Amino acid sequence: MLSIEYQIPMPVTVDEYRIGLLYMVAKSSMEDSGAKSGTGVEFVKNEPYVENDHNLPPGQYTEKVYFIRSYLPKFLAALLPESAASIIEYSWNAFPRCKTEYYVPFFGNKLHLSVESVYLPDSTPRANALGLSKAELAQRTVSTLDIASAEFVALPTNACDDPTRFQSRETGRGRLSASKWFKDHKPLIYAYKLVRLEFKKLGLQTKYVNFSLPTTRVPPFEFVRTFFLHLYYSFRELTLL
Repeated sequence: MLSIEYQIPMPVTVDEYRIGLLYMVAKSSMEDSGAKSGTGVEFVKNEPYVENDHNLPPGQYTEKVYFIRSYLPKFLAALLPESAASIIEYSWNAFPRCKTEYYVPFFGNKLHLSVESVYLPDSTPRANALGLSKAELAQRTVSTLDIASAEFVALPTNACDDPTRFQSRETGRGRLSASKWFKDHKPLIYAYKLVRLEFKKLGLQTKYVNFSLPTTRVPPFEFVRTFFLHLYYSFRELTLL
C-alpha cells in the first residue's frame, strides 16, 4: 500500500480556509452538476451525519458519482463498460477534519483510494497531525508541497492565477516566494493530507502503486493553489471583507 502524507503550508487562517472551502464546493457543485452524455457529477446524498466508522465528530456526509467517459479516448470509451467510466466519492466533512474515499465499480474491492485531511494553525509542520499509530507512521512517507513552487506543477502563465505574482487587494497577501514565503508568514496554517492507495491485483500491485505515486500529489496541490487564489474572490462575492 502507498501511504504518503502531503504537508501544505497556506497563507490563511483556519476560519478563512473553512469559508473558502464552502465557497469552492458550492461553486463546483453548480458548475458540475447534471450528468449528461457521460460527463458531470451526480449528487446522490448530501446530509448531516453523526455515526461513522472513521472516528470523526458529527458533520456533513456527501456521496457523488463522477462520470468520466467523455475524458477518455473515443476508442477506449467504446470498449469499456459503464462501470469503468465512473468514480464514486464518499466524503465525511467534520472540518477541520475530513475523510474522502473513492470507489471504482469496475475494479470492485481491488482498488482502494482514500484521502484523510486536517487543517491546523501551525507555523511549522507537526510530526503526527493525523494521529497515526506507530505501524501507520512506519509505513507513511512525508512530502511538503509549496504552492509557490513549480517543482511538481508548472506555474500558470496568467498572473491572476500565479501565487508568485498574484496579490490580494483586500489583505495584501500574495506574491509568494518559492520555498521561503512560509518561513515567517502570518497568518499560516498547514493542510495535512494523507493519501492511501492500494491495488490488489496479483503481479501488478507494486507497478501500479509506483506508477501512481506522482499523480497522487497533483490533485491536492492544484486544489490548494487554486484555493488560495479563489479565496479572495469568495470574500468579494460573500461580502465578508
